[in-house]
Amino acid sequence: MCNMYTQFFFQVANILYLESPAGSGYSYAKTRRAAETSDTKQIHQIDQFLRSWFVDHPEFISNSFYVGGDSYSGKIVPGVVQQISLGNEKGLTPLINIQQGYVLGNPAVRTNLEPNHRVSFAHRMGLISDELHESLERNCGGKFFNVDPSNAKCSNGLLAYHQCISEIYIEQILLPNCKVDYVLADISQTLPNIRTSRRRELKESRNDSSSLPPPSCFTYRYFLSAFWANDENVRRALGVKKGFGKWSRCNTQNIPYTYDIHNAIPYHVNNSLKCYSFCILINGDHDMMIPFSSTEAWIKSLNYSIVDDWRPWMMTSNQVAGYTRTYANKMTFATIKATNSKPFLSSLGGGHTAEYNPDQCSLMFKR
Repeated sequence: MCNMYTQFFFQVANILYLESPAGSGYSYAKTRRAAETSDTKQIHQIDQFLRSWFVDHPEFISNSFYVGGDSYSGKIVPGVVQQISLGNEKGLTPLINIQQGYVLGNPAVRTNLEPNHRVSFAHRMGLISDELHESLERNCGGKFFNVDPSNAKCSNGLLAYHQCISEIYIEQILLPNCKVDYVLADISQTLPNIRTSRRRELKESRNDSSSLPPPSCFTYRYFLSAFWANDENVRRALGVKKGFGKWSRCNTQNIPYTYDIHNAIPYHVNNSLKCYSFCILINGDHDMMIPFSSTEAWIKSLNYSIVDDWRPWMMTSNQVAGYTRTYANKMTFATIKATNSKPFLSSLGGGHTAEYNPDQCSLMFKR
């Protein structure tokens, strides 16, 4: 498997994975002030990091450069592209060859937009009835987030809606709703020797905590990731700073962060006006976290003409990988449908991130 992916990356692209903001992954800040960050600060910090990285690695400067991300980074990536473009125009060096654009998977763009579209997604996917959807549209006026509690009809309808979807795993609605508590990653720190007796200890830890996802769950890998990431041999191989504390998959509570980009759409507009940048937007068609209907809605609000209308894109001559549409501003929207090449994932549609559909995502990336 390692050889396969190494060969793929050498043939297709060099990929730089950036842990941002400071405090995510194995990254850290040396001072309290450096740790304090925000959406907009991240944009400037990433631009500064990239230019510094290219100074140290000038052999990559001539390569076409793409920026990519998924989920919440949908608010960050278009801002990074704009910042890089502005820096290039000002003559900052080294120049970054950003002409080729950026790619986003299941991107968040505007506060409350995505939650509001979960209702329409639930209806399109058959999770709620026609009657309930019509009632919600009529009584809530298309706004299903932070609803006025005095609107009893809307509140009652939303209660019925939440009862219908309460046992749905919203990152991939076809999967079992296995509860996953990311704090469980810390359990790896309580085990005495995870390197020498991992199977026994994993079994004991499952027996001790009924809230752990069982091995049959897709989310069980998130629990296992903490054992791998906190293993000293792994850290040594990755060159992680000695004395670095516990790694956790979602370190949202320990980073002093300000969410100050409430609408990323203007970044997309500004980037499209540059003419040389294109944007690819990808949505898993079974993701309820950032539903494809929300991405469709904000793209439609830009009023760009369609140059290549809705059509399937193919994995093979007889297998549809998803559907796509291209707009005049060099923006392409594509969905990820399903795969039958992996036995465990044989019946799954596209989920919230690329991990649910690696074959389609790698093929799309290569194209």
